[in-house]
Amino acid sequence: MKLIKLLKNTFNDSKFVETKLQKEFIEKDYIEKVVLKNSAKLNYQLLLFFMVINIYLLYNLKTYSNKSLIMIFCFTTLAFPIFKIINKRPKLIISNDNLILENGKQIKWSEIESTLIEELNSSDISSFYKLNVLLKNKKIIKISLNDLNYSESEISHIVEYFKGKSV
Repeated sequence: MKLIKLLKNTFNDSKFVETKLQKEFIEKDYIEKVVLKNSAKLNYQLLLFFMVINIYLLYNLKTYSNKSLIMIFCFTTLAFPIFKIINKRPKLIISNDNLILENGKQIKWSEIESTLIEELNSSDISSFYKLNVLLKNKKIIKISLNDLNYSESEISHIVEYFKGKSV
């Protein structure tokens, strides 16, 4: 609860929910660790979307006055999802013993005071989620949960699942 008050005072447009076990995932058994990485499905959908747009733009390229900008746009919009598909590095590893961040830093469960899911810019269209980890030394580590291979509600469940096993 201390973390929620601290973060609410800092960010007015965010909603914070403590991580908790979710009923829909209770039957799932996670072995030793769960690796969170970029979602291939979501990025393939993004790639397909941009390919359709780029085909249209390139087909009508001769009608545009600034062809080089169109070409740069097409390249950039294809490169972004391709990079995310190719990038297989874990964003977060949740295990029995600790959390392992993207940079390789390990945080033992005994060093963690609480965990929260933060919803930024909530709207009907989209929201952005972060896992906020409050350490016992009062440092806060924020981990982005967007475009990952697990939903934010399942990540909340996984965090509590492994946190409970470490006690």
